[in-house]
Amino acid sequence: MNNIIICTSTNYNIETSEFDTSSVEAVINDAIKFNDDASIIIKSTIPVGYTEKVKKKFCKDNIFFSPE
Repeated sequence: MNNIIICTSTNYNIETSEFDTSSVEAVINDAIKFNDDASIIIKSTIPVGYTEKVKKKFCKDNIFFSPE
């Protein structure tokens, strides 16, 4: 089994008090197209609960978060 590690910028927006996770989701989308069976490991800074959110969004159980 292959692993795909995502480590992209997730700038924090002070005005909205949120991280910009668009780059993470773009890479997840590309990773699924490239290898649907690979484990996707997020190393970027993300908000609490984000991993569960993208698992549901992309209908995948193989997305994990590994703190930096």
